[in-house]
Amino acid sequence: MIKRLLVILFLGSTFLLSAQDTLLLFHPTAYNLPSFKKLSGEGFIDLEGFHVLGIFHEGEIVYDYRESSEFLRESGRIDYSIRSIPGPWEKESVFRENESSDAFRTLFDHFRVAFFF
Repeated sequence: MIKRLLVILFLGSTFLLSAQDTLLLFHPTAYNLPSFKKLSGEGFIDLEGFHVLGIFHEGEIVYDYRESSEFLRESGRIDYSIRSIPGPWEKESVFRENESSDAFRTLFDHFRVAFFF
């Protein structure tokens, strides 16, 4: 199904979304989305039967994820979607329990594959 690639993390449980498994893609920029698609197209990753869910933090100021949404809309990709993680991130709390912890816990408890750019 998914060939070996060191940056992929396999998680324990399964979650079905519209009868599909879902792969989490962190930092789904308009540059990373086509790069990820290319990895799939060249046979490094088999996405057959997977929905790709891009995840980003809603407060990220370095990148405007509307560009990602626009890329997906223009490309007609219905097997991809993006969602934000809510909550403020402070430098002091990013590596400990914080307001986003429950959202991340839910993601990692219910999805079995994640790809980090």
